[in-house]
Amino acid sequence: MHKYNIIYRSPNKDIYLWNGDSFDKIEDEEREVLLYSGQSVNAEDVAEALDACKSAAKKEFPGDENPDIKKVEVKVS
Repeated sequence: MHKYNIIYRSPNKDIYLWNGDSFDKIEDEEREVLLYSGQSVNAEDVAEALDACKSAAKKEFPGDENPDIKKVEVKVS
């Protein structure tokens, strides 16, 4: 079963990881490999999690009229 993290990219290209309640900024050196952290979401729950993330992004980043939110598959070895 696939699992995903959800990320938000700000207008100035900063990347934030959705942790289920708020956002954790991902620093440049962490961008290459997105490891399990925050809240991983099962495939069947992605749509609901994306909606929750969009709502939170509008509150936390009110200047961003069109939040760039994406799911990223969590790589499992």
